[in-house]
Amino acid sequence: MGANEILKDNKTTEPLDTLELLEEQEVLERAVMYLRPQEKLVITLYYYEDMLLREIADVPILTESRISQIHHGALLSIRAKVNKSNEAQEVQS
Repeated sequence: MGANEILKDNKTTEPLDTLELLEEQEVLERAVMYLRPQEKLVITLYYYEDMLLREIADVPILTESRISQIHHGALLSIRAKVNKSNEAQEVQS
């Protein structure tokens, strides 16, 4: 067992990993900002407020089914924006 293995702190992350995580978080936050208002509301309540779809359905007077549709559409929109951002970064590299 080498000295690096003995001294490695498994509770911390490497600086590069932390930077990549922060960049990914920034891309996600920007993607959420561009969602339609209902999509943004659903994503915010679901992921940041830890609400269930049926709980969210009680908030804006929408059915759980409609909330689920909005949630799915919002995720597709976020995924597309994140993929586009990743492609742009690859071109710059």
